[in-house]
Amino acid sequence: MNEKQYISKELEALVTKFPNVCVRYEFDEKALIHCVEVIPREVYCSNEGYISWENEMTDQFIKLFPAQSICFISDDAFVGIENAELTLCGETYAQASLSREHAASVPFLSPVSPAKKRKAAMA
Repeated sequence: MNEKQYISKELEALVTKFPNVCVRYEFDEKALIHCVEVIPREVYCSNEGYISWENEMTDQFIKLFPAQSICFISDDAFVGIENAELTLCGETYAQASLSREHAASVPFLSPVSPAKKRKAAMA
């Protein structure tokens, strides 16, 4: 499993565990950093369960890929995701936060096979 596959797997687990979250992922080739945007900001800043998950995921990522870097941001960060390679929204986030038109274009985790989820997320 390479670093992008690992991140994708972990982000799928995140939006399953926290269905009110939406994440976008991008590898910044100029800075050589894997960037993950987490919204809503309240979860990113204040949710102890999320903060614990992020710390554990970061520690494990560094152990598995010591030559790589990863950062987590929210929608109010100075830098942002320009060309998301992956977007995943938990089911309640998609239902509560997106218009019907937009929701149809953003993959969110629902009771479908993992292969279909990955294919939809990477499309």
